[in-house]
Amino acid sequence: MTTEKSLRRRLSEHLRALPISRNLQFVVLVFVCIFFAVLGLVYFSSSFTSAARAYVQGEGTWSKNEKQAVIRLQAYSSSHDETDYREFLNSLSVQLGDRIAREQMEKAEPDCAAVYAGFRQGKIAEADIPGMIMLFRRFRKTEEISAAVAIWAKADEDIAELQQEGAQLHGMIAGKTASDRDIAMLVRRIEATDTRLTPLENEFSIKLSAGARRIETLLSIGLPLAGCLLLGLGVTVSSIILQQVQASVTERAKAEATARKSEERYRELLENANDMVYMHDLVEGNFISWNRKAEELTGYKMSETAKMHVRDIVAPEDYPLAEEMLAMKLTGKNSPPYSLRLIAKDGSRRDVEVSSRLLYENGEAIGVQGIARDLTERRRLEAELLQAQKMEAVGRLAGGIAHDFNNILMIVRGYAEILLDRLHPADPLHAQAAQIMKAGNRAAELTQRLLGFSRKQVFEPKVLNLNDAVTEISKMLPRLLGAHIEFLLDLRPEAGNVNVDPIQLEQVLINLAVNSRDAMPQGGKLIISTSARELEHDANKGQLAVVPGRYAEICVQDSGCGISAETVRHIFEPFFTTKDKDKGTGLGLSTVYAIVKRSGGYILVSSEVGIGTIMRVYLPQVHQEAEASTPVVTTNGQTEGTGTVLLAEDEDSLRELIANRMRAEGYQVLEAANGEEAIEIANRHEGDIQLLLTDVIMPKLRGPELASHLRLRYPGLKVVYMSGYTESALVRDGMLERNTVLLQKPFTVQKILEVLRRLNAGVRN
Repeated sequence: MTTEKSLRRRLSEHLRALPISRNLQFVVLVFVCIFFAVLGLVYFSSSFTSAARAYVQGEGTWSKNEKQAVIRLQAYSSSHDETDYREFLNSLSVQLGDRIAREQMEKAEPDCAAVYAGFRQGKIAEADIPGMIMLFRRFRKTEEISAAVAIWAKADEDIAELQQEGAQLHGMIAGKTASDRDIAMLVRRIEATDTRLTPLENEFSIKLSAGARRIETLLSIGLPLAGCLLLGLGVTVSSIILQQVQASVTERAKAEATARKSEERYRELLENANDMVYMHDLVEGNFISWNRKAEELTGYKMSETAKMHVRDIVAPEDYPLAEEMLAMKLTGKNSPPYSLRLIAKDGSRRDVEVSSRLLYENGEAIGVQGIARDLTERRRLEAELLQAQKMEAVGRLAGGIAHDFNNILMIVRGYAEILLDRLHPADPLHAQAAQIMKAGNRAAELTQRLLGFSRKQVFEPKVLNLNDAVTEISKMLPRLLGAHIEFLLDLRPEAGNVNVDPIQLEQVLINLAVNSRDAMPQGGKLIISTSARELEHDANKGQLAVVPGRYAEICVQDSGCGISAETVRHIFEPFFTTKDKDKGTGLGLSTVYAIVKRSGGYILVSSEVGIGTIMRVYLPQVHQEAEASTPVVTTNGQTEGTGTVLLAEDEDSLRELIANRMRAEGYQVLEAANGEEAIEIANRHEGDIQLLLTDVIMPKLRGPELASHLRLRYPGLKVVYMSGYTESALVRDGMLERNTVLLQKPFTVQKILEVLRRLNAGVRN
């Protein structure tokens, strides 16, 4: 069933449903009522004539049988023969049966069987009985008919009296008590009854005839009048119908024009839809219609699909699901939208979400109409969102544990540092302390990697010449790679400038290079190249969804063992690693992914097992000039520690470590476990406090709030903050002001002492 046929059918239904005018409805209703009234009058006229004829005929029958009853009774009185008596009773039964029928019809709910039996006993023909009943029931209230029935009832009394006298005579004869005188008297009474019945019969006939004439007169007048009225109404109805037909023709023309425009709009909407819209036959499975999006998704033109079956474009492993959904619809159940894969003409596969419904004709399902939405883009975005959510989860984890973890690391490294200073290098314990320091340093590196995902991560992008930056970073790579790996650079000038954090760009290249090195344990070749590339919306056959534009490309290619397709799907997940547990943390490529995404770029992986891997990093090109690097100036004062330091740190072991080392250097140290305790200690201290060394995040009162409070009392107070977060992150979150002295955990106690010496040197100058 095509769309055009469907529209035509809806148009026809619309025209059939056009409203009829109220005037036409009223006139047609009156016409129908009068028409049936005329039919009723004709029927009643015919029935009345038949009934009147039956009554007249019955009157003759009754008169004849009544005379026959008198003759038989007289004969019986002379002969005493039972046969004559039975003939007498049979003659009277005619009048008795008619009486039974009349008495039944006088009831509200007459017994029809008794009525019919009575009339049959009264010698009425079977065909005339319905007319007799209709006359009595319909015209009983007519004056003449009512009078005739009254006469009829009066005659019944005489008949009953005659029956009673016959019964008395029969009893007397049977008892042999009847005398000639008794019989003579009975005969005279019978003759008197006959004399009374004869005028009653005549009067009944006169009244019945008068009533019949009156009703026939009314009918003769009513029928022509009704016919004329019926004719007039017919003309009126014809006129109104003609007008209605003309209006309907005009309306039909307008409806057809509207339908054509609607069909054109429907076809335009169908062809320009962003989803695949199709119809296919239910029995053969052949496609009936196919829009432009369907051609784009599958590569098949509509002309090519006429003899194609649904299974020709649905992936074999998904076709059972499609059949299951169709079977569900055929059993009357609602099937939800479902996903499957389509096989395009070129062999590629596209994920689609299908919603369909059955098409019916004459109540029978004949086809399927469906919409298939391309899920390729959505799946790609979902994968990116999932990856981003994983990074966010790790970031929140890192941000939550960094503070406490760094405090623990500082304690381990601090005491290891003390042991290394106090033990002679030849002492066996010196080597063990060195191992403790080495483990602490590895843990500190892991913490820094975790902070790469945290919202507290430092990100200070600069406009760099990509080739210059890669050249500078590559100077340290040969030492990381080893002599067994051949390292090559292929830098093209069109790579241009990018806006990226140079430290994090270095981290990206080092991580990628180290991964390539680990993939080539027996040696191989590593090539780092740069170029420029114009990326469209879908790059690399749909594997990468990007914002269109010009990008600088960094390509890291190795000849290592390669990565399987299943592994490629997970390599950017936090803590996913294929290395031994003592060789990898699973954070290297996750860090790379986070840095590239934060820089506005994309990363694409292509690999073949046994051949090698190519990592392509795309960073947006910028047209600004590259920024010059600023040399870092350091000072190395060697002054002795003097003055009073207020140390606020909520980690007891760390506070004890720092305080002991500072006292050993000559400082007077006041210790506080939190901000509120630090204020109380300062209030009790009688002398001056030159320096505040405080953790940024503490219970009850944070470090910056503590510093603000103490500066009111000590205007010249110097402040050094400690934190597991970076300065940039703390400034961004509103915890610190810029140009603040911050020691980022984990750090060595020696580092604290160096910072304090520089501050003291600054004060003296």
